[in-house]
Amino acid sequence: IFEPTYLIKQIEKQSDWCVVVVGDTKSAPFEWSKANDRGPKRLVFLNAEDQKKLGYSILEHTPWRHFGRKNVGFVYAIQHGAKRVYDTDDDNDLKNDLKTIPYGSSQYMHNSSWKADVVLKKRPAGSKLAVHNVYDDYGAQEWTRPDKKAWVWARGFPLDELEETQQLHGPSPNVATSSSVKMNVADFGVIQSVADYDPDVDGIYRMTGRLPLRFEKKPEFVALDRGLMMPYNAQATVMAHGSLWGLALPISVHGRVSDIWRSYFIQRMLWDLGLRLVFAAPFVEQHRNVHTYIADFEAETDLYRKAGAIVDTMLSMRFKSSHIAGRLEEAIINLYERSFIQLSDVYMFQAWIKDLCAVGYDFPELLNEPDQYRN
Repeated sequence: IFEPTYLIKQIEKQSDWCVVVVGDTKSAPFEWSKANDRGPKRLVFLNAEDQKKLGYSILEHTPWRHFGRKNVGFVYAIQHGAKRVYDTDDDNDLKNDLKTIPYGSSQYMHNSSWKADVVLKKRPAGSKLAVHNVYDDYGAQEWTRPDKKAWVWARGFPLDELEETQQLHGPSPNVATSSSVKMNVADFGVIQSVADYDPDVDGIYRMTGRLPLRFEKKPEFVALDRGLMMPYNAQATVMAHGSLWGLALPISVHGRVSDIWRSYFIQRMLWDLGLRLVFAAPFVEQHRNVHTYIADFEAETDLYRKAGAIVDTMLSMRFKSSHIAGRLEEAIINLYERSFIQLSDVYMFQAWIKDLCAVGYDFPELLNEPDQYRN
């Protein structure tokens, strides 16, 4: 929609990345056509006419003026050989003019012997804990007043779990335990950067809490053990090749809900592949495009009402398929039957799977081991 931003210019300069920008009917075609003509051909802008010519099955099921137009770019990237994808928004600038997107190199994502120091969060023995607020591990504080700590949670975190996981009324058995471990980087399926300055929080926090913020604690990585969930977004997220099947965004819900629903059903299936959702210390600052807080709040109604329920639904899933594409379809049908999404998303995800097969994506194999995390 907007003209090329500072982030686009940052990534354009990186020799190990190509940029795919998916236009919409409101995009500024002149500015983007100039960007297409600049320098090395590492930036592709797909305008409305370009997209219609691609022949993807998802085009029939993807509305205009929706966050889910990103799905067209995801298929395009995979078709053109992407081994990893950095899913981002144009207002999440790389900190300190980083020369490359952290943790995105092929060497990093596919080196089977490379181990990283990770803070691993686990569900306590005998606990029914299902979610963990990773923002706590990074210690939010006010941007200009480091002595002022902030209690903050991510957009899409189940609000009914906040009180107990924060131990607001004394010690609780439902607080994740921590341990420092070495973890194989090849098992990082999704790496989400926490964002400094204007982190991804919901409309309730924006209307009642303090911004901007920075995260003072810097564990390089925080990982969640199987059975423990945390929402992640589509703003600063590195996806490894084995998780690219999980890029598709639901199109029947608001964009403020779409990436959060994706995060919950995808991380559940990552466990079946031996992959992990991992959070990283901030390598982006979000300088947010103009939003109306009350509009954000209203758009996020499903998050406030249903986030806890979608966690319960995904933790209780009993899959029948022996293939990850089949399990993705099962999950989507299950979510439709429970009114988290609409029928249009069932058709879109079926088309998505068809397109991935058509462009030659190599779906990863499932683990042959029992699911210890199921309720």
